[in-house]
Amino acid sequence: MPFLTPHGGGIESTAQFLRQCVEQSGRFELRIASLAYSADDRASVLLREPSTWAGGVRVRSEVWRGHPVEHFGAFLAEFEFQRYRPRAALTRFLRECDVIQVIAGSPSWARVALGVGRPVAVQVAAFASDERRRTLDDSSGPRATWRRWMARVTARLDRSALDEADAVFALTEEMVARVRRRVEPSRVVLAPQGVDTQRFRPRSEEPGAAYILSVARFADPRKRVSVLFEAYHRLRERRADAPDLVLAGSSAPSDRDWELAQSLGIRTHIRFHLRLETDKLAALYRNAAMFVLTSDQEGLGISILEAMASGIPVVSTDCGGPRTSVIEGETGFLAPCGDAAGLARRMEQLIAAPALASRLGEAGFRRALERFSNEAAGRAYLATYDRLLAGKAPAG
Repeated sequence: MPFLTPHGGGIESTAQFLRQCVEQSGRFELRIASLAYSADDRASVLLREPSTWAGGVRVRSEVWRGHPVEHFGAFLAEFEFQRYRPRAALTRFLRECDVIQVIAGSPSWARVALGVGRPVAVQVAAFASDERRRTLDDSSGPRATWRRWMARVTARLDRSALDEADAVFALTEEMVARVRRRVEPSRVVLAPQGVDTQRFRPRSEEPGAAYILSVARFADPRKRVSVLFEAYHRLRERRADAPDLVLAGSSAPSDRDWELAQSLGIRTHIRFHLRLETDKLAALYRNAAMFVLTSDQEGLGISILEAMASGIPVVSTDCGGPRTSVIEGETGFLAPCGDAAGLARRMEQLIAAPALASRLGEAGFRRALERFSNEAAGRAYLATYDRLLAGKAPAG
Protein backbone atom coordinates (compact mmCIF):
# COMPACT_ATOMS: atom_id res chain seq x y z
CA MET A 1 0.00 0.00 0.00
CA PRO A 2 1.66 3.27 -1.04
CA PHE A 3 0.99 6.71 0.33
CA LEU A 4 1.32 9.52 -2.20
CA THR A 5 2.02 12.77 -0.47
CA PRO A 6 3.55 16.16 -1.12
CA HIS A 7 5.72 17.14 1.83
CA GLY A 8 5.04 19.60 4.59
CA GLY A 9 2.45 21.00 7.01
CA GLY A 10 -0.76 19.16 7.78
CA ILE A 11 -0.20 16.80 4.86
CA GLU A 12 2.93 15.39 6.43
CA SER A 13 1.16 15.15 9.78
CA THR A 14 -1.64 13.12 8.22
CA ALA A 15 0.85 10.88 6.43
CA GLN A 16 2.61 10.19 9.73
CA PHE A 17 -0.71 9.39 11.43
CA LEU A 18 -1.73 6.92 8.70
CA ARG A 19 1.71 5.38 8.59
CA GLN A 20 1.44 4.61 12.31
CA CYS A 21 -2.06 3.16 11.89
CA VAL A 22 -1.01 0.88 9.06
CA GLU A 23 2.21 -0.28 10.68
CA GLN A 24 0.58 -0.92 14.05
CA SER A 25 -2.21 -2.93 12.42
CA GLY A 26 0.34 -5.41 11.06
CA ARG A 27 -2.03 -6.20 8.17
CA PHE A 28 -0.33 -4.32 5.33
CA GLU A 29 3.10 -3.92 3.83
CA LEU A 30 3.62 -0.19 3.47
CA ARG A 31 5.30 1.47 0.50
CA ILE A 32 5.58 5.26 0.36
CA ALA A 33 5.89 7.51 -2.66
CA SER A 34 6.09 11.29 -2.78
CA LEU A 35 5.28 13.48 -5.77
CA ALA A 36 6.64 16.67 -7.27
CA TYR A 37 4.74 19.43 -5.49
CA SER A 38 6.47 22.64 -6.59
CA ALA A 39 7.58 24.45 -9.74
CA ASP A 40 11.25 23.83 -8.89
CA ASP A 41 11.05 20.15 -7.91
CA ARG A 42 14.49 18.54 -7.90
CA ALA A 43 13.43 15.43 -9.86
CA SER A 44 11.34 17.12 -12.55
CA VAL A 45 11.80 18.36 -16.09
CA LEU A 46 11.54 22.14 -15.87
CA LEU A 47 10.74 24.36 -18.82
CA ARG A 48 12.93 27.17 -17.56
CA GLU A 49 15.95 24.92 -16.89
CA PRO A 50 17.28 23.31 -20.12
CA SER A 51 19.77 21.29 -18.08
CA THR A 52 16.84 19.09 -16.92
CA TRP A 53 15.51 18.31 -20.41
CA ALA A 54 17.91 15.53 -21.39
CA GLY A 55 17.57 13.49 -18.21
CA GLY A 56 13.78 13.31 -18.30
CA VAL A 57 11.59 12.79 -15.25
CA ARG A 58 13.62 11.18 -12.49
CA VAL A 59 12.92 8.93 -9.51
CA ARG A 60 14.91 9.59 -6.35
CA SER A 61 15.24 7.25 -3.39
CA GLU A 62 14.90 9.15 -0.12
CA VAL A 63 14.18 8.57 3.56
CA TRP A 64 11.24 10.13 5.40
CA ARG A 65 11.19 9.76 9.18
CA GLY A 66 13.22 6.58 8.93
CA HIS A 67 11.13 5.01 6.17
CA PRO A 68 12.31 4.57 2.54
CA VAL A 69 10.44 6.73 0.02
CA GLU A 70 10.48 6.89 -3.77
CA HIS A 71 10.12 10.47 -4.99
CA PHE A 72 8.72 10.93 -8.52
CA GLY A 73 9.30 14.10 -10.50
CA ALA A 74 6.93 15.53 -13.13
CA PHE A 75 7.21 16.70 -16.71
CA LEU A 76 7.09 20.52 -16.94
CA ALA A 77 6.42 20.88 -13.23
CA GLU A 78 5.93 24.66 -13.55
CA PHE A 79 2.42 23.82 -14.82
CA GLU A 80 0.55 22.68 -11.74
CA PHE A 81 -1.75 20.29 -13.59
CA GLN A 82 1.31 18.39 -14.88
CA ARG A 83 2.06 17.28 -11.33
CA TYR A 84 -1.29 15.46 -11.26
CA ARG A 85 -0.62 13.47 -14.43
CA PRO A 86 0.45 9.79 -14.42
CA ARG A 87 4.05 8.94 -15.36
CA ALA A 88 5.36 5.56 -16.44
CA ALA A 89 7.68 4.89 -13.51
CA LEU A 90 5.01 5.86 -10.99
CA THR A 91 2.40 3.67 -12.69
CA ARG A 92 4.76 0.68 -12.51
CA PHE A 93 5.30 1.37 -8.82
CA LEU A 94 1.55 1.56 -8.15
CA ARG A 95 0.72 -1.63 -10.04
CA GLU A 96 2.76 -3.56 -7.50
CA CYS A 97 0.31 -2.46 -4.80
CA ASP A 98 -3.14 -3.72 -3.84
CA VAL A 99 -4.66 -0.49 -2.47
CA ILE A 100 -3.54 3.09 -3.13
CA GLN A 101 -4.05 5.79 -0.51
CA VAL A 102 -3.59 9.37 -1.68
CA ILE A 103 -2.84 11.95 0.99
CA ALA A 104 -2.94 15.51 -0.29
CA GLY A 105 -4.31 18.97 0.28
CA SER A 106 -6.86 18.58 -2.51
CA PRO A 107 -8.33 15.62 -4.47
CA SER A 108 -6.58 16.42 -7.78
CA TRP A 109 -3.51 14.43 -6.71
CA ALA A 110 -5.53 11.21 -6.98
CA ARG A 111 -5.42 11.53 -10.77
CA VAL A 112 -1.91 10.08 -10.83
CA ALA A 113 -3.36 6.74 -9.71
CA LEU A 114 -6.84 6.51 -11.21
CA GLY A 115 -5.84 4.59 -14.34
CA VAL A 116 -3.67 2.01 -12.59
CA GLY A 117 -6.40 -0.60 -12.08
CA ARG A 118 -6.16 -0.69 -8.29
CA PRO A 119 -8.64 0.64 -5.68
CA VAL A 120 -7.86 4.28 -4.91
CA ALA A 121 -8.77 6.08 -1.69
CA VAL A 122 -8.22 9.81 -1.48
CA GLN A 123 -8.11 11.86 1.71
CA VAL A 124 -9.72 15.30 1.39
CA ALA A 125 -9.02 18.13 3.81
CA ALA A 126 -10.14 20.95 1.51
CA PHE A 127 -10.68 21.90 -2.11
CA ALA A 128 -8.07 23.92 -3.97
CA SER A 129 -10.60 26.73 -4.47
CA ASP A 130 -11.06 27.02 -0.69
CA GLU A 131 -7.38 26.95 0.14
CA ARG A 132 -6.37 29.64 -2.32
CA ARG A 133 -9.31 32.04 -2.28
CA ARG A 134 -7.89 34.52 0.22
CA THR A 135 -4.37 34.49 -1.24
CA LEU A 136 -5.68 35.08 -4.77
CA ASP A 137 -8.14 37.76 -3.67
CA ASP A 138 -5.30 39.73 -2.08
CA SER A 139 -2.92 39.55 -5.06
CA SER A 140 -2.64 41.22 -8.46
CA GLY A 141 -0.41 41.33 -11.53
CA PRO A 142 0.71 38.72 -14.10
CA ARG A 143 1.82 36.21 -11.46
CA ALA A 144 -1.57 36.41 -9.76
CA THR A 145 -3.34 35.95 -13.10
CA TRP A 146 -1.28 32.81 -13.73
CA ARG A 147 -2.11 31.45 -10.28
CA ARG A 148 -5.83 32.12 -10.77
CA TRP A 149 -5.75 30.19 -14.02
CA MET A 150 -3.93 27.28 -12.34
CA ALA A 151 -6.49 27.36 -9.51
CA ARG A 152 -9.40 27.10 -11.97
CA VAL A 153 -7.78 24.15 -13.73
CA THR A 154 -7.11 22.44 -10.39
CA ALA A 155 -10.70 22.99 -9.27
CA ARG A 156 -11.93 21.06 -12.32
CA LEU A 157 -9.41 18.29 -11.64
CA ASP A 158 -10.60 18.13 -8.01
CA ARG A 159 -14.12 17.39 -9.21
CA SER A 160 -13.11 14.71 -11.72
CA ALA A 161 -10.83 12.99 -9.20
CA LEU A 162 -13.67 12.71 -6.70
CA ASP A 163 -15.93 11.27 -9.39
CA GLU A 164 -13.48 8.44 -10.08
CA ALA A 165 -12.01 7.58 -6.66
CA ASP A 166 -13.19 4.34 -5.05
CA ALA A 167 -13.30 5.86 -1.56
CA VAL A 168 -13.12 9.42 -0.25
CA PHE A 169 -11.98 10.08 3.30
CA ALA A 170 -13.39 13.45 4.43
CA LEU A 171 -11.75 14.93 7.51
CA THR A 172 -14.77 16.89 8.77
CA GLU A 173 -18.55 16.61 8.90
CA GLU A 174 -18.79 19.73 6.75
CA MET A 175 -16.56 18.16 4.09
CA VAL A 176 -18.57 14.92 4.19
CA ALA A 177 -21.73 16.88 3.38
CA ARG A 178 -20.02 18.79 0.56
CA VAL A 179 -18.50 15.71 -1.06
CA ARG A 180 -21.72 13.70 -0.78
CA ARG A 181 -23.48 16.35 -2.83
CA ARG A 182 -20.94 15.56 -5.54
CA VAL A 183 -20.45 11.78 -5.48
CA GLU A 184 -22.24 8.59 -4.47
CA PRO A 185 -22.71 8.97 -0.67
CA SER A 186 -21.65 5.38 0.03
CA ARG A 187 -18.12 6.16 -1.20
CA VAL A 188 -17.63 8.97 1.34
CA VAL A 189 -16.31 8.17 4.82
CA LEU A 190 -16.00 10.56 7.76
CA ALA A 191 -12.40 9.93 8.80
CA PRO A 192 -10.70 12.69 10.79
CA GLN A 193 -7.01 12.52 11.44
CA GLY A 194 -5.95 11.18 14.80
CA VAL A 195 -3.70 12.69 17.42
CA ASP A 196 -1.00 10.95 19.46
CA THR A 197 -2.64 10.96 22.90
CA GLN A 198 0.43 9.38 24.46
CA ARG A 199 2.53 12.40 23.51
CA PHE A 200 -0.14 15.11 23.71
CA ARG A 201 -1.62 14.62 27.18
CA PRO A 202 -2.76 16.72 30.16
CA ARG A 203 -0.27 17.83 32.76
CA SER A 204 -0.13 15.58 35.79
CA GLU A 205 0.64 18.30 38.33
CA GLU A 206 -1.63 21.06 39.62
CA PRO A 207 -2.42 23.85 37.10
CA GLY A 208 0.18 26.55 36.87
CA ALA A 209 -0.63 27.96 33.44
CA ALA A 210 0.77 31.38 32.65
CA TYR A 211 0.08 31.98 28.95
CA ILE A 212 -2.42 31.78 26.09
CA LEU A 213 -1.22 29.54 23.25
CA SER A 214 -1.73 29.60 19.49
CA VAL A 215 -0.10 27.09 17.12
CA ALA A 216 -0.20 27.57 13.34
CA ARG A 217 1.73 28.33 10.16
CA PHE A 218 1.50 32.04 10.87
CA ALA A 219 2.78 33.13 7.45
CA ASP A 220 -0.38 31.62 5.92
CA PRO A 221 -2.87 34.48 5.39
CA ARG A 222 -5.76 32.15 6.23
CA LYS A 223 -4.56 32.04 9.85
CA ARG A 224 -5.55 35.72 10.29
CA VAL A 225 -2.83 36.67 12.76
CA SER A 226 -4.16 40.24 12.69
CA VAL A 227 -7.44 39.00 14.21
CA LEU A 228 -5.51 37.13 16.91
CA PHE A 229 -3.54 40.25 17.81
CA GLU A 230 -6.64 42.43 17.79
CA ALA A 231 -8.48 39.97 20.04
CA TYR A 232 -5.54 39.79 22.43
CA HIS A 233 -5.33 43.60 22.48
CA ARG A 234 -9.02 43.80 23.41
CA LEU A 235 -8.47 41.21 26.14
CA ARG A 236 -5.65 43.22 27.67
CA GLU A 237 -7.76 46.38 27.58
CA ARG A 238 -10.33 44.59 29.70
CA ARG A 239 -7.85 42.70 31.88
CA ALA A 240 -4.41 44.17 32.44
CA ASP A 241 -3.42 40.93 34.21
CA ALA A 242 -4.16 38.76 31.16
CA PRO A 243 -1.54 36.04 30.52
CA ASP A 244 1.07 36.55 27.81
CA LEU A 245 0.35 35.26 24.31
CA VAL A 246 2.67 32.48 23.08
CA LEU A 247 2.88 31.55 19.40
CA ALA A 248 4.46 28.37 18.05
CA GLY A 249 4.64 27.36 14.42
CA SER A 250 6.57 26.37 11.35
CA SER A 251 6.51 29.96 10.04
CA ALA A 252 6.42 33.38 11.69
CA PRO A 253 3.86 36.17 11.42
CA SER A 254 4.57 38.69 8.68
CA ASP A 255 6.35 41.98 9.31
CA ARG A 256 2.99 43.70 8.87
CA ASP A 257 1.49 41.57 11.63
CA TRP A 258 4.38 42.33 13.98
CA GLU A 259 3.97 46.03 13.19
CA LEU A 260 0.30 45.73 14.13
CA ALA A 261 1.23 44.13 17.46
CA GLN A 262 3.66 46.97 18.10
CA SER A 263 1.07 49.62 17.29
CA LEU A 264 -1.47 47.96 19.59
CA GLY A 265 1.03 48.01 22.45
CA ILE A 266 1.04 44.21 22.92
CA ARG A 267 4.35 43.25 21.32
CA THR A 268 6.17 42.90 24.65
CA HIS A 269 3.51 40.43 25.81
CA ILE A 270 3.98 38.07 22.84
CA ARG A 271 6.54 35.28 22.53
CA PHE A 272 7.20 33.23 19.40
CA HIS A 273 8.76 29.76 19.00
CA LEU A 274 9.79 28.58 15.53
CA ARG A 275 9.76 24.87 14.59
CA LEU A 276 9.72 23.36 18.05
CA GLU A 277 10.54 19.69 18.45
CA THR A 278 7.37 17.66 19.02
CA ASP A 279 8.05 16.91 22.69
CA LYS A 280 8.71 20.57 23.43
CA LEU A 281 5.55 21.55 21.59
CA ALA A 282 3.56 19.00 23.60
CA ALA A 283 4.92 20.49 26.83
CA LEU A 284 3.92 23.96 25.61
CA TYR A 285 0.34 22.76 25.12
CA ARG A 286 0.17 21.06 28.52
CA ASN A 287 1.17 24.16 30.43
CA ALA A 288 -1.04 26.68 28.62
CA ALA A 289 -4.14 28.28 30.12
CA MET A 290 -6.06 27.92 26.84
CA PHE A 291 -5.62 27.50 23.10
CA VAL A 292 -6.76 30.11 20.55
CA LEU A 293 -7.10 29.77 16.77
CA THR A 294 -8.30 32.63 14.54
CA SER A 295 -8.27 31.07 11.07
CA ASP A 296 -10.65 31.92 8.25
CA GLN A 297 -10.46 28.35 6.92
CA GLU A 298 -9.29 25.03 8.39
CA GLY A 299 -9.50 21.51 7.01
CA LEU A 300 -9.71 19.85 10.43
CA GLY A 301 -7.38 21.83 12.64
CA ILE A 302 -4.92 19.29 14.04
CA SER A 303 -3.64 21.90 16.49
CA ILE A 304 -7.11 21.98 18.06
CA LEU A 305 -7.00 18.21 18.54
CA GLU A 306 -3.55 18.49 20.11
CA ALA A 307 -4.86 21.16 22.49
CA MET A 308 -7.89 19.06 23.45
CA ALA A 309 -5.71 15.99 24.02
CA SER A 310 -3.56 18.18 26.26
CA GLY A 311 -6.55 19.02 28.44
CA ILE A 312 -6.77 22.76 27.76
CA PRO A 313 -9.92 24.64 26.64
CA VAL A 314 -10.19 25.84 23.04
CA VAL A 315 -11.34 29.19 21.68
CA SER A 316 -11.57 29.11 17.89
CA THR A 317 -13.21 30.78 14.96
CA ASP A 318 -16.04 28.76 13.44
CA CYS A 319 -14.06 28.19 10.23
CA GLY A 320 -15.24 24.78 9.05
CA GLY A 321 -13.07 22.02 10.50
CA PRO A 322 -13.27 23.02 14.19
CA ARG A 323 -17.00 22.26 14.15
CA THR A 324 -16.11 18.56 13.95
CA SER A 325 -14.01 18.60 17.12
CA VAL A 326 -15.17 21.52 19.30
CA ILE A 327 -18.57 21.22 20.95
CA GLU A 328 -19.72 24.76 21.74
CA GLY A 329 -19.83 25.40 25.47
CA GLU A 330 -18.78 21.83 26.25
CA THR A 331 -15.19 21.42 25.07
CA GLY A 332 -14.54 25.04 24.06
CA PHE A 333 -16.01 28.05 22.29
CA LEU A 334 -16.51 28.98 18.63
CA ALA A 335 -16.78 32.57 17.41
CA PRO A 336 -17.54 33.91 13.92
CA CYS A 337 -14.54 34.34 11.62
CA GLY A 338 -12.95 37.74 12.06
CA ASP A 339 -14.81 38.47 15.31
CA ALA A 340 -11.95 39.77 17.46
CA ALA A 341 -14.36 41.15 20.08
CA GLY A 342 -16.13 37.80 20.43
CA LEU A 343 -12.85 35.92 20.75
CA ALA A 344 -11.67 38.37 23.41
CA ARG A 345 -14.88 37.89 25.41
CA ARG A 346 -14.46 34.13 25.39
CA MET A 347 -10.82 34.36 26.47
CA GLU A 348 -11.80 36.70 29.29
CA GLN A 349 -14.57 34.33 30.34
CA LEU A 350 -12.09 31.48 30.74
CA ILE A 351 -9.62 33.64 32.68
CA ALA A 352 -12.36 34.86 35.03
CA ALA A 353 -13.75 31.36 35.66
CA PRO A 354 -10.96 28.82 36.28
CA ALA A 355 -13.50 26.13 37.13
CA LEU A 356 -15.15 26.58 33.74
CA ALA A 357 -11.79 26.43 31.97
CA SER A 358 -10.93 23.23 33.84
CA ARG A 359 -14.30 21.65 33.00
CA LEU A 360 -13.97 22.46 29.29
CA GLY A 361 -10.40 21.18 29.23
CA GLU A 362 -11.36 17.90 30.86
CA ALA A 363 -14.30 17.40 28.48
CA GLY A 364 -12.05 18.16 25.52
CA PHE A 365 -9.52 15.59 26.70
CA ARG A 366 -12.21 12.89 26.97
CA ARG A 367 -13.52 13.71 23.50
CA ALA A 368 -10.01 13.64 22.01
CA LEU A 369 -9.30 10.28 23.65
CA GLU A 370 -12.58 8.65 22.60
CA ARG A 371 -12.97 10.09 19.10
CA PHE A 372 -9.64 11.46 17.86
CA SER A 373 -6.89 9.27 19.30
CA ASN A 374 -4.77 7.50 16.69
CA GLU A 375 -6.42 4.22 17.61
CA ALA A 376 -10.00 5.51 17.39
CA ALA A 377 -9.51 7.59 14.23
CA GLY A 378 -7.53 4.86 12.46
CA ARG A 379 -10.42 2.36 12.53
CA ALA A 380 -12.33 4.07 9.72
CA TYR A 381 -9.30 3.96 7.43
CA LEU A 382 -8.37 0.34 8.13
CA ALA A 383 -11.95 -0.87 7.74
CA THR A 384 -12.20 0.90 4.38
CA TYR A 385 -8.97 -0.67 3.12
CA ASP A 386 -10.34 -4.10 4.04
CA ARG A 387 -13.56 -3.40 2.12
CA LEU A 388 -11.71 -2.16 -0.94
CA LEU A 389 -9.51 -5.26 -0.95
CA ALA A 390 -12.64 -7.39 -0.73
CA GLY A 391 -14.14 -5.55 -3.69
CA LYS A 392 -16.86 -3.88 -1.60
CA ALA A 393 -17.91 -0.26 -1.35
CA PRO A 394 -16.74 1.53 1.80
CA ALA A 395 -19.21 1.85 4.67
CA GLY A 396 -20.00 5.54 4.50
